[in-house]
Amino acid sequence: MGVIIPQVVTESRASGAQVVEGSTRFDSANQDYLTRTPASTSDRKKWTVSFWTKLSLTDNSHMFFTTGTNASNRVQFEVDSSQFLNFECKDGGSTQCQLYSMRLFNDLSSWYHMVVSVDTSQATAANRVKIYVNGEQITEYSTETYPSQNAELEWNLAQEQNIGKRTYSSTYLDAYMSQIYSIDGQQLDASYFGFTDELTNSWRPKKYENTTASHGDSAGVVGFGTGGFYLPFDGSAPIGKDESGQGNNFTPTNLRCSATIDKANGALPIYRTTSGGNRSCENVLGRAGVAVTVYDDGGGNKFYLDGVKTGSLSFARGQTVTFNLGDSTNSGHPFRFSATENGTHGGGSEYTDGRVTGAISPGTVGAATTITFPHTAPNTLYYYCTAHSGMGGSGTIGLSTDLTKADLYAWKNVLAVPMTGMKNISGGSVPDVSSLVNCVSQDKNTSRSGAQYMNKQEGGNYYSGAHSFNGSNSGLHCNNNSDFSFGSGDFTVEGWFNINQQSSQNGLVGVWAYGSSRRSFLVQTDNSSEGPLDFIVSKDGSNTQPAQMTFLSGGKCRLNRWNHFAGVRDGSTLRLFLNGTQVDSETGYSGSLYDNTDDSLWMGTVNDGTDYLNGYLQDIRIYKGVAKYTENFLPGSTDPAVVADSPSGRAFGTRPSPSVDTQSCGCVSFNKFSNYHRFDIADSADFNYGSGDFTLECWVMPAKVNNNVLLHAHTSGGNYGPCNLFFDSGQLVLYSSSNNSSFDVASGTSFGYPPVGCWSHVAVSRSGTAMRLFFNGKNVNTVTTSATLMDASGNFEIGYRLDADWFVGHVCDFRVVKGTAVYKQDFAPPTKPLEAIENTVLLCCQNKYNVNQAVVTPNAITSDNCRPHPYNPYDTEVSVVQGPPANYAIFNDNDCGNNITLSNGGLNYSLTAQQMLVRTTMGLLYGGSPYDFKDKGCFYWEYTQYGEAPSGSYPVGGFTPGVVDESAAKDTDYIGESTYGYGLFFDSSSATPYNNNSGGTALSAPINMEAGDTIMCAYNPDRGLLWYGINGIWYNGGSPDTSTNVTQEPTNVYGSVRPGAFFPGVGGGIAGAMRGTVNFGQKPFKYNPARSPLNLTVFPSFFHGYGVLNSTNTPTSVIANPSSVVGIASYTGNNSTQSISFGFKPDLLWLKNTSSTSPEMAWRNYDSVRGFSNALYSNTTDAEDANPDSQGDGEIGVTGDGFRIVTSGDGINKNANQYTAWAWKAGGSNGTFNVDGVDVGSAAAAGLTGGDITPTACSINTELQFAIIKYTGNGNNNNTMKHGLDDIPDYAQFKAFSTASSWVNYTRARDGSLDYWMMNTSNATADSGATAPTSSLWYMYGNDVNGNGNNCVAYFWRNRPGYFQTGTYTGDETSEGPYIYTGFRPAMVWFKCTTDTGGLAIQDNQINPYNPNGAYIWPSASNATETGGAVKTMFYGDGFQVISTSNSSAGNNKSPVLYTYFAWSAEALNNSYGSSGNAN
Repeated sequence: MGVIIPQVVTESRASGAQVVEGSTRFDSANQDYLTRTPASTSDRKKWTVSFWTKLSLTDNSHMFFTTGTNASNRVQFEVDSSQFLNFECKDGGSTQCQLYSMRLFNDLSSWYHMVVSVDTSQATAANRVKIYVNGEQITEYSTETYPSQNAELEWNLAQEQNIGKRTYSSTYLDAYMSQIYSIDGQQLDASYFGFTDELTNSWRPKKYENTTASHGDSAGVVGFGTGGFYLPFDGSAPIGKDESGQGNNFTPTNLRCSATIDKANGALPIYRTTSGGNRSCENVLGRAGVAVTVYDDGGGNKFYLDGVKTGSLSFARGQTVTFNLGDSTNSGHPFRFSATENGTHGGGSEYTDGRVTGAISPGTVGAATTITFPHTAPNTLYYYCTAHSGMGGSGTIGLSTDLTKADLYAWKNVLAVPMTGMKNISGGSVPDVSSLVNCVSQDKNTSRSGAQYMNKQEGGNYYSGAHSFNGSNSGLHCNNNSDFSFGSGDFTVEGWFNINQQSSQNGLVGVWAYGSSRRSFLVQTDNSSEGPLDFIVSKDGSNTQPAQMTFLSGGKCRLNRWNHFAGVRDGSTLRLFLNGTQVDSETGYSGSLYDNTDDSLWMGTVNDGTDYLNGYLQDIRIYKGVAKYTENFLPGSTDPAVVADSPSGRAFGTRPSPSVDTQSCGCVSFNKFSNYHRFDIADSADFNYGSGDFTLECWVMPAKVNNNVLLHAHTSGGNYGPCNLFFDSGQLVLYSSSNNSSFDVASGTSFGYPPVGCWSHVAVSRSGTAMRLFFNGKNVNTVTTSATLMDASGNFEIGYRLDADWFVGHVCDFRVVKGTAVYKQDFAPPTKPLEAIENTVLLCCQNKYNVNQAVVTPNAITSDNCRPHPYNPYDTEVSVVQGPPANYAIFNDNDCGNNITLSNGGLNYSLTAQQMLVRTTMGLLYGGSPYDFKDKGCFYWEYTQYGEAPSGSYPVGGFTPGVVDESAAKDTDYIGESTYGYGLFFDSSSATPYNNNSGGTALSAPINMEAGDTIMCAYNPDRGLLWYGINGIWYNGGSPDTSTNVTQEPTNVYGSVRPGAFFPGVGGGIAGAMRGTVNFGQKPFKYNPARSPLNLTVFPSFFHGYGVLNSTNTPTSVIANPSSVVGIASYTGNNSTQSISFGFKPDLLWLKNTSSTSPEMAWRNYDSVRGFSNALYSNTTDAEDANPDSQGDGEIGVTGDGFRIVTSGDGINKNANQYTAWAWKAGGSNGTFNVDGVDVGSAAAAGLTGGDITPTACSINTELQFAIIKYTGNGNNNNTMKHGLDDIPDYAQFKAFSTASSWVNYTRARDGSLDYWMMNTSNATADSGATAPTSSLWYMYGNDVNGNGNNCVAYFWRNRPGYFQTGTYTGDETSEGPYIYTGFRPAMVWFKCTTDTGGLAIQDNQINPYNPNGAYIWPSASNATETGGAVKTMFYGDGFQVISTSNSSAGNNKSPVLYTYFAWSAEALNNSYGSSGNAN
């Protein structure tokens, strides 16, 4: 695979940033890490390491990089188990350096960028080691020891270096990592690897350019240095491969080392797949067909390819293409290939590599020339007729290399056993399809031995299913074949395995007879638990080592996980690969392998019936004559290590998920809702086939093992019909009658076993007296008949028969062609939607939006309980089922019940107790117009539940997925038990919705849940609509695509006044253990998300469909850079003049001395509407001070980027005292009536007339929905005044400034009603007594708000994405208290005790800029900053978590007190230009 380094992109409305395509998951439970030992020592004094990481667990040591032989000699950089950053170097037991942060690093919501920059030659100690996080150098440490000058640290020493694990102990990383750079010989700062986006103020990735010129340094090449390396970890190269050019590769250990199939360069599926490899189309990847005909164009006969004269075609090397010569016009015209135009007639020779001509003469049914294009084939081939010159004209066949289209080495394949998914079907075949992979190969007769069956317990690595082996008597075998005699040539044996249990060796594949001298080759797992992988070959059949038998062994075969193996002979080198990594090799190997002509090749055991595999196999392949893998590679996977979670976000204007119209077509979902569905067409003469030719075909994907059900029936009211397709215990069979009294034409003639969860193409095609049955393009049976098929008079039915025998699954492209036998010989199943060719009388089950629409139909379709769905067997692009690079949701270990264990990047969960739940890192905001999702669509995610039965009776009992708000107690509730939670509770036979602590009626479930099933969730948070489905079938006959039969409604109506967030989550409703995994779109979904409009008539802007849960799909911030409108600055008084900058001109300003409690150190509150010369005091009822300077306060003046202290005073600038200033931008101060920076001149122009009171001045920001209004009261309760916002304010402050009065605060956060409290007191909130405000009017109530003749000021805010949010939570007095999702990293949060006494407490990111934040201040008092622990909070990239254990009513987490919070943003999780906010 070529070196691909992500490039910088620039968009017209966004600053350029490196587009990082993904990251690699490290799972501490799996002990994932990478290791290398440098060949030589390089610069130990000067070096830099840079990387991006997203943590996925708390209370876990995260070892980023380390080197050293023991605890006394080491360098390590980690976030330790206490969540502090620790850089530590030791030499001979003495500490050379240790920098231990005062700041916690436990934000799981987004990405950190970390840089360790070392130069011990620096004269200043603090310059010898610098640590940067998100571009900012850390300068405060609790332990701060720097190395002595010119000290040599252990990094870059010729000893073990690890990423993800401490070298001398078992401490591992649980996180995502991307873009790891190590620069040898240079001390570089963070600006070489990232930059501050001026538009958003976010720290974003930048490609390391290798030069210093762009940094203002002297020109010259920086490079990587001898010991440097670059590990992209984004899927552009195998994991561990150094892309710096230095060749300093790392060896992965235990890592999955896989990527999605569009990024992988090895171990791709045998079959063509959709859903990123999850859905098989039961057709070999790359298989294609071309119809060849011959016509005289007036200048002689010419070949026509698919109807185009001497057409040119393009294919990929490895594709097997059949040129169908069965048309009679081909008679006498052998079709061949050459590297020369016109072949032998043009002086060239016939190209025969990989080609089969067949024994049937051209022009006869069955005639074909088939070729598997070799990997050595030239870029251009020509086709020609061996008998006649010029028939190919200048037509060419262009060849390229594209692993997503074909197996490059297919022409050397001699065994290909896919092993897809079929649950408990003892009669299902396990075919070798090597003849379809490689047309020169012959299919091997693969036989079963023992009681094995297809199973989905752990899913397949591909196809959502695999072949199961019971560990005692099961296996597959092929009779001996010369294809398995490799001699001295190259060969490759590969496949996927998943071990359930290991107590002895597990035979995977080989020709190997223990206890005899008939050993040839064997791949097995060793006999120790999670032991190594073995690859054994013998020259003479004996086990004599090392003369005759060579034994390669290495790696670790992890249990309950899919692993890929490959044993390769490459000339004189034997290689063993585990998960794409070479774990052992031997050079200098010579001689031939033993030619075993006596024993079979076995899979899942060995020849003598020992070493049975307890687990699963899939995609077993053997290649003879080629070494497929000669270096480390990146295997494909549906559960890859490389996922789309990325620190770069998305560029502005790109779609967050694939649009509806990128999908080629849809299908019809048959769900047997309430034991009934219907899809039929009134009888027509078009369905009377008589004795003529006809073709009936469709794609079918069963959702369960269908037994005694009809896929299609056309009868006269009884059992009999001309062409009925019937499922019998999973097998699809044909029943056909000519007499309406018996199935005399065909009675149970088999097509085969369509695998559950995979697409299969079936066709019946009659040509004369031959009625051929095709299964995935192969003619599997032929019925010979001259009968006239019965003319049925009943409805033409699909998916059932006569209101009974209902099929459960999906049908796509149901086509009937009368008068034409479309298929007469084997063909490649279609790879694009079927068309209405000549004589088509029916083409339906194709529309994405409407099941009743057809391309062609003789009569109208009538349907009931059938739903359209965007599944189809054609869309193979991974992007259809996976989100783009962005910051993705994971389960939040900071918001997780004590008996729930998370792993695998926060995507796997294990529950060991009942009434526990875990929420995600990203909430789905709901509640009225502040959260407008109309530009985002809805959300889709999946659970796959494996389960471990609490009582042994059922494997998934108590499993409860759903959505839950922040009020549910994570340690005592399951989802649906809380007041605001909606879950689906599974027991042994049903699924029951639980809504707000109330159980509902069990859902209509066509499929009983079993271990390994997939639960689908589709949720529209603002409309309050939630659907659940199982294995592609929506419960209750529902459909998110058509907005029908919703399962639950988590909000009542659009416009709910209770703002907040629902979190996808999972919980346990009964005692017992269960486990599973979740996918929010960072890896391929198993089923296509709903893409259709929700309801274009009612909600026309919902065309975007259902998206993945990442930061790009959360509400876009109303302001690209929140710090440009909300500012906090700390300064030290100097008793003179000084200027304080926020970067903007403020309209509201609060000042406070934070280091003194003197009475004169009261709060100072200014705004642009009253004028900055007049101060108010939030901790008193005083009127404004029109001359604060006369009181010793000092005087300020506003500036273009902040304010200036004009005259000094103790209140605002006492020498050596600490101050904090809080500033907000509104509508500016260019005149009296300011709206969005413009003086509009009057109240009417500002939209403020129409109430009983007309404001006298204003400053309004319509984008932020923040207004400052000045007015004169009239003394009349419930008189009205325009508030200047587009909808009802969520928070309001009032203060009469011409006379003494209280600060009256109003909030609707508790339950939508209007509550109030006085900011200058500690009283609890109470009902205001006022009439509720409207979208334009505020009802004035009380003398403090509307005293007659009083001059007053009001401040109004609405909840706005990325800027401001208010809501409620209930305290619990725990150190892992309520986690509040805001969608942004707070700049400050105000806390108000709602149901108990307690003043307003303020925390911000300046008084204490880092976690944990235990500093707070009271606007109701003149107190200095306090740190007593009553108010203690963690600020995260997507919100905050209260962690105080104090039961003080003056705190922010007293139990069970209800609190109201008010939060303003420092950085949005999803800003206006697509980048994700940083972790805090």
